[in-house]
Amino acid sequence: MVSFRAKFFMKIMKLMSLKEEGVLDIEKQRKDLENNVFLFKKPRKMKVRSLEINGISAEWLYQKDQIEDRAILYLHGGSYNAGSLNTHRSLAAKIGKVSSSPVLSIDYRLAPENPFPAALEDAVSAYIWLVEHKNIKPNKIAIAGDSAGGGLTFATLFKLREEEKTLPACAIGLSPWTDLALTGDSIKTKADVEIMLTENEAEQSAELYMKDIDRRSLSVEKLTNLSRGTLSAYKASRSE
Repeated sequence: MVSFRAKFFMKIMKLMSLKEEGVLDIEKQRKDLENNVFLFKKPRKMKVRSLEINGISAEWLYQKDQIEDRAILYLHGGSYNAGSLNTHRSLAAKIGKVSSSPVLSIDYRLAPENPFPAALEDAVSAYIWLVEHKNIKPNKIAIAGDSAGGGLTFATLFKLREEEKTLPACAIGLSPWTDLALTGDSIKTKADVEIMLTENEAEQSAELYMKDIDRRSLSVEKLTNLSRGTLSAYKASRSE
């Protein structure tokens, strides 16, 4: 059941009219997200520590008594061309609070200045840093993200498997944007209830991010096989 707070939030977001039908204005989209940060508050006891990982701006979100042998790597949403540590700090911090786990949030490179595979490279780099620099075992790591960050989460798993790296314990996509080719019916049938993006904006964002790369590369079959591989890896790590 949807909570009263969630319903209230949805109404506010609809009244703010974030959706655009014309040519995508990247700078406006970025400013709109930054200006809406006041709507979200991180948990009071959650601490923030800034750092840099292989040239990537990042921050740890943690509470005093959290166990440090685990981590959630969080990848923010924003259509691959907007969003930042600032815009998604509250969401990432709340995930860390309810999971009792430190969260590493990264400011991965954005399109159009840095199209695919820049964001993917940054996500993979951050995961490897957790394993090799922080010495956190893969079965103690979760990768999570919302919207574009959710799609990037799954792309990161593909890349890690391709490079024969041990996969994390699990991955979580919050309304993940995995259909960059916009082949699903919901882009049209749910247009009236979508509060953030129009089909036009999604199409332009996908083009800016993927350029000449095949946008159908993240197929349902690949996702299914990947989820099976991740589950098998997790079971194997639990039996060690």
